[in-house]
Amino acid sequence: MNIDTIIIVRMSQSFLARIQLLYKTLKCNALDINALMDVYVENGFFVSKRQIYRDISYLEKGFLPTGEVLIKNHLNNRKCDWFIQNVVQTNRIDADYLYYFMLAQGFMPQYVGTALRDFIIDEFQKHLSVKYDNALALKARNKFPSTNGIMNTNFLEKPLQSTDIEKFKELHWCIANKKRIKITDLKLDIKRNFTQSLPVFFTPIRFIVHQGNIYIGGIGSYKKILILDFNEIGAFQIVHSSIKGMQDAFNHFQNELSKRFGIAENIDDKVYDIQLEFQGNIGEHLTKINIHPSQTCKKHGNAIRMQIKCGINRELMSWLMSWMYHVKIVSPQKLKELYQYCHHKMKHEEGKQNKFSLFEDIFYR
Repeated sequence: MNIDTIIIVRMSQSFLARIQLLYKTLKCNALDINALMDVYVENGFFVSKRQIYRDISYLEKGFLPTGEVLIKNHLNNRKCDWFIQNVVQTNRIDADYLYYFMLAQGFMPQYVGTALRDFIIDEFQKHLSVKYDNALALKARNKFPSTNGIMNTNFLEKPLQSTDIEKFKELHWCIANKKRIKITDLKLDIKRNFTQSLPVFFTPIRFIVHQGNIYIGGIGSYKKILILDFNEIGAFQIVHSSIKGMQDAFNHFQNELSKRFGIAENIDDKVYDIQLEFQGNIGEHLTKINIHPSQTCKKHGNAIRMQIKCGINRELMSWLMSWMYHVKIVSPQKLKELYQYCHHKMKHEEGKQNKFSLFEDIFYR
């Protein structure tokens, strides 16, 4: 056997081994080209993406068993994935169906008991498997429980429009694939994050559901934490270079967010020991509501004293004012002064023809 024959045999063995790996992988998972590249490398095959595309083509044309088919799902305009399923089935699961199912898990309120949340997710997966028989559905049969009897007031909610779905998917793809975006237009930058310095690079970290609205939080220039209303973001471009140190970025984001009351930007970098007193019945009610991760409540005479450790921002002020005369600020002095200033401002500006000051500097650095 000459050297050329040996090379051909080795190439043939490598090719068949790759095809076998590809078949086993796509039989159990739906993967995009980047995930397939990782699988190849983990199994000792160091080839280009172009070669993987060729292997997928060879697999589809000549190596699939009778009764199986290779499915290609287009997830958005720059990404797709593949999986193998049986030809005979009642329906084929659509990529968007799976996508919205995954979103439902991500957006399910965290204050719902884990047992209930797990039950809902499990029943939804079983419902999928009744209609869909492929690698993306579990092998189970059960009836999905009816949602009759559940009502949502949609109070303060700003629902996504059908025209927003593509933008939502693009941003979600950026989070999942650790991509940075270049924002070139903001429709309404009410927080004055960077209106004067567009375009700007922004690293999306998480979608945030807050008081019925959807926001996207991430890191801007100089590691500044930014939280944008989803509807604020106009035109943007995806920067295809992957973000390094994503876990560090996420930890930084989580740490900074824990210092805020809600999601609004703080007036300074300080964390204050905030103590509030509420009337008995209202205080008892608030002990059962999640306000901030640091909150503690205890009896103080006939009142309930709540303690929170976070920064001071406009969201904290608006929440305090929503309780009118049923709340008393015990400390810090800084919060007392801002609270009195806002009352004074409302009282003395009433009836005047002055323009509204949307960007009042006491809450913006």
